[in-house]
Amino acid sequence: LLTYAAGRDVWDIDGFGAEIASALIDADLVRDLADLFSLTAEQIAAVPYPRSSRVTERGSHRIGQTTAEKLVAGIASATGQPLARHITALGIKGTGRRMGRALAAHFSTLDALRAASVEELADVEGVGQLKAMSIRAGLQTLSEVIDRLVAAGITTQTAPTPAAETDAVPLAGQRVVITGAIEGLNRTEAQEAAERLGAIVSG
Repeated sequence: LLTYAAGRDVWDIDGFGAEIASALIDADLVRDLADLFSLTAEQIAAVPYPRSSRVTERGSHRIGQTTAEKLVAGIASATGQPLARHITALGIKGTGRRMGRALAAHFSTLDALRAASVEELADVEGVGQLKAMSIRAGLQTLSEVIDRLVAAGITTQTAPTPAAETDAVPLAGQRVVITGAIEGLNRTEAQEAAERLGAIVSG
């Protein structure tokens, strides 16, 4: 779950791969997602890689200060990711990137999503009753983790765009499929941009 949440299409924490995640777990510094946001560079730098043959800066088998500082900066930047990405990062069954965006767009705030009933969740396009029950249960199970993520400063509401504020949403109600490449954007970023313009993005 840590590497999924840290991935480019979710929190986008550069350099946070499976080996780093394993090292932090083995060192008992990280037990859940929220623990990431309390880490210091000094703590990370002292952590040994799980494979003793791994040699890092200056011949050390530890992560090292340079890498640690880069990771801490990336983790801090992750708090500013859009609400949809934080919903996705939770790893609740049935809430991938597309569903994270749908839930964020429908409820607008994390508080509203957490307070939603199964029936209200089922009203979201693409959810339905069974998935709504799974999402509701997942949010309740992760309640304490979510509280700590909020305390760490993650984005808790969707940001209004100038287009939305003027009711001039050029793609309102239109269904869009992103194919090929768009200069300067990966696919997730392109989908997020289309949804800010009112589009319904399909796979």
